[in-house]
This record gives sequence, structure tokens and C-alpha cells, in this order.
Amino acid sequence: MLTRVVVALSVVVAVIVAFAGDQIPMDLGSVALVVLGLIYGSMCVDSDSRVNYSVIAIAVGAASAAGVLGMIPYVGMYLQDILGGIVIALFSGVVAVLAVGIWDIIMPSAESDS
Repeated sequence: MLTRVVVALSVVVAVIVAFAGDQIPMDLGSVALVVLGLIYGSMCVDSDSRVNYSVIAIAVGAASAAGVLGMIPYVGMYLQDILGGIVIALFSGVVAVLAVGIWDIIMPSAESDS
């Protein structure tokens, strides 16, 4: 349930930032996307899918950096801005996945000791 809520909120905030980013003071939309990405990466990505999540985040980030959606006439600029917001959430999730992975190496759980 948490996964669905965080993903839905991330998409909604990315759309809001894409269309009304100038109206949001102090880049709070971007801060909200970073916080949502950190929550998703730390609580919703399990140890088996860390690599998959990181690869997907890098691929989506590369597509955003290349501006592939910006080539679509009329709506491409807006789609590219929405994708940029989603990339912010994804990349901050990768940071959380990295932090949790390091934590698991330093402080292994009791279940993995047996």
C-alpha cells in the first residue's frame, strides 16, 4: 500500500511541478520529490530488487537527459518536464537504496547471521 501511495504522490507532484513550477515557492516541489524518492528507496525497494531499481533509474535518467519526449510536437515539452520530476524522485531513491545497502553490510540482521 505504501508503494502505491508514494508512486502516486510522486507522479502527482511531478505533474504539478511541470505545469506550475514557477508558482511553487523555494522549489518545494523538487524537495517533495526528493523526500518521496528517499521514502520509496528506503522502504519499498527490497534487497532482491536493488540492482533492478538502480538500472531502471539510470535508464529513465538517460532518456530524460537525452530529451527524447521533447521531440513530440505540442506536448513533448510538458512530458519532458514531467519525466524530469520523476527522475528526481528515482535518483533520490537510488541514494536511499545505496544507503540501505551500506547499512545492511555494516549491520547485518540476525536472520542473515544464521
